[in-house]
Amino acid sequence: MAQLHRTTLQDIADHVKLSRSSVALALRTTQSECPLLPETWTLINDAALRLNYRPNRLALSLSKGTSGYIGIVSEGTPALGVFSGRLIHHLSQSLSRNGQEILLIDTSGPAKQWIGKLSDGRIDGAVVVPPAQSLLRLHLNKIGVPLVGLNLAFDEVGVVTVRPDDAQAIALLATHLVELGHRQVAFFQDDRAQSSHYSTQERQAAFRADPRIRALGRPPLVLRQVHECLEAIRSRQATAIIGYSDLDALVLLTAAQSVGLSVPRDVSILGINDDPYVSSITPALTTVSLEPAMLADTACQHLMDALAGRPHDAREIRLPVRLCIRSSTAPPSAS
Repeated sequence: MAQLHRTTLQDIADHVKLSRSSVALALRTTQSECPLLPETWTLINDAALRLNYRPNRLALSLSKGTSGYIGIVSEGTPALGVFSGRLIHHLSQSLSRNGQEILLIDTSGPAKQWIGKLSDGRIDGAVVVPPAQSLLRLHLNKIGVPLVGLNLAFDEVGVVTVRPDDAQAIALLATHLVELGHRQVAFFQDDRAQSSHYSTQERQAAFRADPRIRALGRPPLVLRQVHECLEAIRSRQATAIIGYSDLDALVLLTAAQSVGLSVPRDVSILGINDDPYVSSITPALTTVSLEPAMLADTACQHLMDALAGRPHDAREIRLPVRLCIRSSTAPPSAS
Protein backbone atom coordinates (compact mmCIF):
# COMPACT_ATOMS: atom_id res chain seq x y z
CA MET A 1 0.00 0.00 0.00
CA ALA A 2 1.39 3.39 -1.00
CA GLN A 3 2.10 5.76 1.86
CA LEU A 4 0.35 9.12 1.93
CA HIS A 5 2.67 12.02 1.11
CA ARG A 6 3.32 14.37 4.01
CA THR A 7 3.57 18.00 2.98
CA THR A 8 7.06 19.41 3.51
CA LEU A 9 8.50 22.91 3.68
CA GLN A 10 9.87 22.37 0.18
CA ASP A 11 6.39 21.55 -1.12
CA ILE A 12 5.12 24.88 0.23
CA ALA A 13 8.16 26.71 -1.16
CA ASP A 14 7.55 25.23 -4.61
CA HIS A 15 3.87 26.15 -4.41
CA VAL A 16 4.43 29.82 -3.52
CA LYS A 17 7.67 30.10 -5.54
CA LEU A 18 9.75 31.29 -2.62
CA SER A 19 12.80 29.90 -0.85
CA ARG A 20 12.51 27.14 1.70
CA SER A 21 14.16 29.36 4.34
CA SER A 22 11.51 32.06 3.83
CA VAL A 23 8.76 29.48 4.27
CA ALA A 24 10.37 28.15 7.47
CA LEU A 25 10.71 31.69 8.82
CA ALA A 26 7.06 32.56 8.13
CA LEU A 27 5.77 29.36 9.73
CA ARG A 28 7.70 29.66 12.96
CA THR A 29 6.90 33.34 13.66
CA THR A 30 3.79 35.46 14.04
CA GLN A 31 3.03 38.09 11.40
CA SER A 32 4.17 40.89 13.71
CA GLU A 33 7.45 39.10 14.49
CA CYS A 34 8.23 38.04 10.93
CA PRO A 35 10.72 40.24 8.99
CA LEU A 36 9.00 39.28 5.70
CA LEU A 37 6.33 41.48 4.17
CA PRO A 38 2.87 40.88 5.73
CA GLU A 39 1.45 39.77 2.38
CA THR A 40 4.30 37.25 2.01
CA TRP A 41 3.67 35.88 5.51
CA THR A 42 -0.05 35.53 4.68
CA LEU A 43 0.70 33.86 1.33
CA ILE A 44 2.92 31.25 2.96
CA ASN A 45 0.59 30.49 5.87
CA ASP A 46 -2.45 30.24 3.59
CA ALA A 47 -0.57 27.80 1.38
CA ALA A 48 0.45 25.72 4.41
CA LEU A 49 -3.20 25.52 5.44
CA ARG A 50 -4.41 24.52 1.95
CA LEU A 51 -1.70 21.88 1.62
CA ASN A 52 -2.50 20.50 5.10
CA TYR A 53 1.02 21.08 6.36
CA ARG A 54 1.78 19.59 9.79
CA PRO A 55 5.04 20.67 11.47
CA ASN A 56 7.52 17.97 12.44
CA ARG A 57 7.40 17.85 16.24
CA LEU A 58 10.83 16.24 16.51
CA ALA A 59 12.41 18.94 14.36
CA LEU A 60 10.69 21.63 16.43
CA SER A 61 11.89 20.10 19.67
CA LEU A 62 15.47 19.98 18.41
CA SER A 63 15.37 23.60 17.23
CA LYS A 64 13.60 25.02 20.30
CA GLY A 65 14.84 22.70 23.03
CA THR A 66 11.24 21.75 23.88
CA SER A 67 8.97 18.87 22.95
CA GLY A 68 5.75 20.85 22.44
CA TYR A 69 3.90 18.28 24.54
CA ILE A 70 2.10 18.76 27.85
CA GLY A 71 1.23 15.73 29.97
CA ILE A 72 -2.20 15.20 31.46
CA VAL A 73 -1.40 13.09 34.50
CA SER A 74 -3.96 10.92 36.25
CA GLU A 75 -4.22 7.63 38.07
CA GLY A 76 -6.20 5.61 35.55
CA THR A 77 -8.70 7.21 33.17
CA PRO A 78 -9.00 10.95 33.93
CA ALA A 79 -12.39 11.63 32.31
CA LEU A 80 -14.50 9.71 34.84
CA GLY A 81 -17.77 11.53 35.49
CA VAL A 82 -19.49 14.30 33.61
CA PHE A 83 -17.64 17.17 35.28
CA SER A 84 -14.20 15.57 34.91
CA GLY A 85 -14.90 14.93 31.25
CA ARG A 86 -15.81 18.59 30.69
CA LEU A 87 -12.69 19.68 32.57
CA ILE A 88 -10.42 17.55 30.38
CA HIS A 89 -12.20 18.83 27.25
CA HIS A 90 -11.66 22.48 28.20
CA LEU A 91 -8.07 21.80 29.26
CA SER A 92 -7.32 20.18 25.90
CA GLN A 93 -8.77 23.19 24.08
CA SER A 94 -6.83 25.66 26.21
CA LEU A 95 -3.53 23.83 25.70
CA SER A 96 -4.20 23.59 21.97
CA ARG A 97 -4.79 27.35 21.77
CA ASN A 98 -1.34 27.73 23.32
CA GLY A 99 0.21 25.55 20.63
CA GLN A 100 0.62 22.48 22.82
CA GLU A 101 0.03 18.82 22.03
CA ILE A 102 -1.21 16.45 24.76
CA LEU A 103 0.25 13.25 26.13
CA LEU A 104 -1.86 11.22 28.59
CA ILE A 105 0.21 9.72 31.42
CA ASP A 106 -1.36 7.00 33.58
CA THR A 107 0.20 6.76 37.06
CA SER A 108 -1.86 3.79 38.25
CA GLY A 109 1.07 1.35 38.02
CA PRO A 110 4.40 1.21 39.86
CA ALA A 111 6.36 4.47 39.77
CA LYS A 112 9.11 2.95 37.61
CA GLN A 113 6.55 2.50 34.83
CA TRP A 114 5.57 6.18 34.61
CA ILE A 115 8.18 8.37 36.32
CA GLY A 116 10.34 8.33 33.20
CA LYS A 117 7.59 9.88 31.11
CA LEU A 118 7.64 12.88 33.44
CA SER A 119 11.41 13.32 33.43
CA ASP A 120 12.91 12.12 30.13
CA GLY A 121 12.15 15.17 28.01
CA ARG A 122 9.09 13.90 26.17
CA ILE A 123 6.91 16.57 27.87
CA ASP A 124 7.62 20.20 28.79
CA GLY A 125 5.18 20.31 31.70
CA ALA A 126 2.11 18.57 33.05
CA VAL A 127 -1.33 19.13 34.52
CA VAL A 128 -2.35 16.66 37.24
CA VAL A 129 -6.08 15.84 37.28
CA PRO A 130 -8.25 13.58 39.48
CA PRO A 131 -7.84 10.86 40.45
CA ALA A 132 -4.29 11.75 41.54
CA GLN A 133 -1.69 9.11 42.38
CA SER A 134 -0.68 9.53 46.04
CA LEU A 135 2.84 8.35 45.18
CA LEU A 136 3.28 11.39 42.91
CA ARG A 137 4.23 13.56 45.89
CA LEU A 138 7.05 11.19 46.80
CA HIS A 139 8.68 11.59 43.39
CA LEU A 140 8.38 15.36 42.83
CA ASN A 141 12.15 15.77 43.24
CA LYS A 142 12.68 13.44 40.26
CA ILE A 143 10.36 15.37 37.94
CA GLY A 144 12.21 18.08 36.08
CA VAL A 145 9.21 19.85 34.50
CA PRO A 146 6.63 22.29 35.92
CA LEU A 147 3.45 20.74 37.30
CA VAL A 148 0.03 22.26 38.01
CA GLY A 149 -2.85 20.48 39.74
CA LEU A 150 -6.40 20.95 38.43
CA ASN A 151 -9.47 20.38 40.63
CA LEU A 152 -7.22 18.98 43.35
CA ALA A 153 -6.11 20.20 46.77
CA PHE A 154 -2.46 21.10 47.38
CA ASP A 155 -2.19 18.38 50.04
CA GLU A 156 -3.19 15.75 47.45
CA VAL A 157 -0.35 16.43 45.01
CA GLY A 158 2.11 18.87 46.61
CA VAL A 159 2.16 21.29 43.65
CA VAL A 160 0.32 24.54 42.91
CA THR A 161 -3.32 23.74 42.22
CA VAL A 162 -6.29 25.46 40.60
CA ARG A 163 -9.66 24.53 42.06
CA PRO A 164 -13.21 25.84 42.49
CA ASP A 165 -14.22 27.55 45.72
CA ASP A 166 -16.39 24.86 47.29
CA ALA A 167 -17.15 26.94 50.37
CA GLN A 168 -18.52 29.69 48.13
CA ALA A 169 -20.68 27.12 46.34
CA ILE A 170 -22.30 26.10 49.63
CA ALA A 171 -22.65 29.75 50.69
CA LEU A 172 -24.46 30.66 47.44
CA LEU A 173 -26.91 27.79 47.81
CA ALA A 174 -27.52 28.47 51.51
CA THR A 175 -28.11 32.17 50.89
CA HIS A 176 -30.57 31.39 48.10
CA LEU A 177 -32.56 29.04 50.35
CA VAL A 178 -32.61 31.38 53.35
CA GLU A 179 -33.79 34.22 51.11
CA LEU A 180 -36.63 31.96 49.90
CA GLY A 181 -37.68 31.46 53.53
CA HIS A 182 -36.31 27.97 54.22
CA ARG A 183 -35.35 27.23 57.81
CA GLN A 184 -35.08 23.42 57.61
CA VAL A 185 -32.12 22.81 55.29
CA ALA A 186 -30.20 19.52 54.94
CA PHE A 187 -27.15 18.30 53.02
CA PHE A 188 -27.20 14.96 51.17
CA GLN A 189 -24.13 12.98 50.19
CA ASP A 190 -24.82 9.41 49.11
CA ASP A 191 -22.58 6.97 50.99
CA ARG A 192 -22.34 4.82 47.87
CA ALA A 193 -20.62 7.61 45.94
CA GLN A 194 -17.90 8.45 48.48
CA SER A 195 -14.42 9.08 47.03
CA SER A 196 -11.03 10.30 48.20
CA HIS A 197 -11.42 13.63 46.35
CA TYR A 198 -10.97 16.63 48.64
CA SER A 199 -14.46 18.00 47.86
CA THR A 200 -16.09 14.94 49.45
CA GLN A 201 -15.20 16.27 52.89
CA GLU A 202 -14.88 19.96 52.09
CA ARG A 203 -18.45 20.60 50.90
CA GLN A 204 -19.93 18.82 53.90
CA ALA A 205 -17.63 20.74 56.26
CA ALA A 206 -18.57 24.01 54.55
CA PHE A 207 -22.25 23.19 55.05
CA ARG A 208 -21.75 22.45 58.76
CA ALA A 209 -19.77 25.68 59.24
CA ASP A 210 -21.81 28.03 57.05
CA PRO A 211 -23.08 30.95 59.15
CA ARG A 212 -26.42 31.04 57.32
CA ILE A 213 -27.04 27.38 58.16
CA ARG A 214 -25.86 27.76 61.77
CA ALA A 215 -28.05 30.85 62.22
CA LEU A 216 -31.14 28.71 61.65
CA GLY A 217 -30.83 27.61 65.28
CA ARG A 218 -30.57 23.84 64.80
CA PRO A 219 -27.66 21.42 64.29
CA PRO A 220 -26.74 21.09 60.59
CA LEU A 221 -28.51 18.03 59.18
CA VAL A 222 -26.27 15.82 57.03
CA LEU A 223 -27.97 12.81 55.39
CA ARG A 224 -26.23 9.85 53.74
CA GLN A 225 -29.07 7.62 52.52
CA VAL A 226 -31.96 8.36 50.15
CA HIS A 227 -34.49 6.87 52.58
CA GLU A 228 -33.23 9.25 55.30
CA CYS A 229 -33.91 12.17 52.96
CA LEU A 230 -37.44 10.97 52.19
CA GLU A 231 -38.18 10.58 55.90
CA ALA A 232 -36.82 14.08 56.59
CA ILE A 233 -39.03 15.53 53.85
CA ARG A 234 -42.18 13.79 55.07
CA SER A 235 -41.54 14.82 58.70
CA ARG A 236 -40.73 18.40 57.63
CA GLN A 237 -37.25 18.12 59.14
CA ALA A 238 -36.05 19.32 55.73
CA THR A 239 -37.88 21.63 53.34
CA ALA A 240 -34.75 21.95 51.20
CA ILE A 241 -31.86 19.58 50.54
CA ILE A 242 -28.49 20.45 48.99
CA GLY A 243 -26.88 17.56 47.12
CA TYR A 244 -23.10 17.10 47.18
CA SER A 245 -23.26 17.02 43.38
CA ASP A 246 -25.80 17.24 40.59
CA LEU A 247 -25.83 13.44 40.48
CA ASP A 248 -26.74 13.23 44.18
CA ALA A 249 -29.47 15.82 43.61
CA LEU A 250 -30.80 13.88 40.62
CA VAL A 251 -30.87 10.61 42.58
CA LEU A 252 -32.85 12.33 45.33
CA LEU A 253 -35.17 14.13 42.92
CA THR A 254 -36.00 10.86 41.13
CA ALA A 255 -36.62 9.06 44.44
CA ALA A 256 -38.86 11.86 45.73
CA GLN A 257 -40.96 11.89 42.58
CA SER A 258 -41.24 8.09 42.60
CA VAL A 259 -43.02 8.19 46.00
CA GLY A 260 -45.37 11.00 45.04
CA LEU A 261 -43.48 13.96 46.46
CA SER A 262 -43.51 17.14 44.40
CA VAL A 263 -40.38 19.19 43.73
CA PRO A 264 -40.27 22.05 44.66
CA ARG A 265 -43.69 22.09 46.37
CA ASP A 266 -42.81 19.47 49.00
CA VAL A 267 -39.05 20.00 48.97
CA SER A 268 -36.51 22.17 47.16
CA ILE A 269 -33.55 20.21 45.77
CA LEU A 270 -30.22 21.71 44.72
CA GLY A 271 -26.95 20.37 43.31
CA ILE A 272 -23.39 21.39 42.51
CA ASN A 273 -21.59 21.18 39.11
CA ASP A 274 -24.17 22.45 36.58
CA ASP A 275 -23.82 19.34 34.45
CA PRO A 276 -25.23 19.80 30.91
CA TYR A 277 -28.35 17.69 31.47
CA VAL A 278 -29.64 19.42 34.62
CA SER A 279 -31.19 22.39 32.82
CA SER A 280 -33.41 20.11 30.71
CA ILE A 281 -34.83 17.77 33.37
CA THR A 282 -38.19 18.42 35.08
CA PRO A 283 -37.94 20.42 37.19
CA ALA A 284 -34.73 22.05 35.97
CA LEU A 285 -32.15 21.85 38.75
CA THR A 286 -30.95 24.84 40.74
CA THR A 287 -27.20 24.31 41.05
CA VAL A 288 -23.80 25.97 41.14
CA SER A 289 -21.56 26.09 38.08
CA LEU A 290 -17.94 25.34 38.92
CA GLU A 291 -16.92 27.09 35.68
CA PRO A 292 -14.78 24.29 34.16
CA ALA A 293 -13.62 26.44 31.23
CA MET A 294 -12.25 29.09 33.60
CA LEU A 295 -10.58 26.42 35.75
CA ALA A 296 -8.90 24.85 32.72
CA ASP A 297 -7.82 28.20 31.25
CA THR A 298 -6.34 29.30 34.58
CA ALA A 299 -4.44 26.04 35.07
CA CYS A 300 -3.11 26.28 31.52
CA GLN A 301 -2.02 29.90 32.03
CA HIS A 302 -0.22 29.06 35.26
CA LEU A 303 1.62 26.25 33.49
CA MET A 304 2.53 28.49 30.53
CA ASP A 305 3.82 31.11 32.98
CA ALA A 306 5.94 28.47 34.73
CA LEU A 307 7.35 27.31 31.39
CA ALA A 308 8.25 30.92 30.61
CA GLY A 309 10.13 31.24 33.90
CA ARG A 310 7.38 33.09 35.76
CA PRO A 311 6.14 30.55 38.37
CA HIS A 312 3.48 31.58 40.88
CA ASP A 313 4.05 31.44 44.64
CA ALA A 314 0.48 30.52 45.67
CA ARG A 315 -0.10 26.92 46.71
CA GLU A 316 -3.81 26.97 45.81
CA ILE A 317 -5.77 29.22 43.48
CA ARG A 318 -9.49 29.06 44.30
CA LEU A 319 -11.73 30.42 41.57
CA PRO A 320 -15.24 31.84 42.03
CA VAL A 321 -18.31 29.80 41.18
CA ARG A 322 -21.74 30.86 39.90
CA LEU A 323 -25.28 30.22 41.18
CA CYS A 324 -27.76 28.96 38.57
CA ILE A 325 -31.34 29.40 39.85
CA ARG A 326 -33.89 27.16 38.15
CA SER A 327 -37.26 25.64 38.94
CA SER A 328 -36.27 22.97 41.52
CA THR A 329 -36.30 25.59 44.30
CA ALA A 330 -39.18 27.67 45.65
CA PRO A 331 -40.34 29.07 49.01
CA PRO A 332 -41.38 26.33 51.48
CA SER A 333 -45.06 25.42 51.44
CA ALA A 334 -47.20 26.30 54.44
CA SER A 335 -48.27 22.70 55.06
